[in-house]
Amino acid sequence: VGLMVDNPDPVVKDVPQVCANNEDGFDSSDVFDIIGCIRDPEHPFSLAQLDVISQENIEITVETRESSSKPPQRKPEGSIHVMLKPTVPHCSYITLIALCVHSRLQRYLPVDVNWKIRLTILKGAHKNDEALTKQFNDKERVCAALENPDVLKDVERCIDDDMCIYS
Repeated sequence: VGLMVDNPDPVVKDVPQVCANNEDGFDSSDVFDIIGCIRDPEHPFSLAQLDVISQENIEITVETRESSSKPPQRKPEGSIHVMLKPTVPHCSYITLIALCVHSRLQRYLPVDVNWKIRLTILKGAHKNDEALTKQFNDKERVCAALENPDVLKDVERCIDDDMCIYS
């Protein structure tokens, strides 16, 4: 039984390993370091090598707001927007890729900030970009998918720390 291949000949780019060492706080390079190394479910390359994820397509903001509690406390809130670029417009693995991104971010984001994660597909990069973007950001659907043992096994295979390197 052969494995279905959406893109039999992907373009692979060299991705330098970037270790974010900035003094300005957590930024897009840190997010890229966390998710760029995720292994593609179809090919033995990282999402960064396949240009599914790039630092230019990551937006991050972190703000500190005072809470309404007494005494008021300053609580950082962060927003991360990752724009995914599938390698082909009919990519059937993009939902699994989005689950991998969600999982890896939830696992490795700094815990001292309340994060809101938003994933989108670059406009026109997939034939179902709007419907998939809506699905990626439905928290209940994401949680339900990650409760499925078969899906979770596939996600763990792609985000495995031992495999999460640039080669």
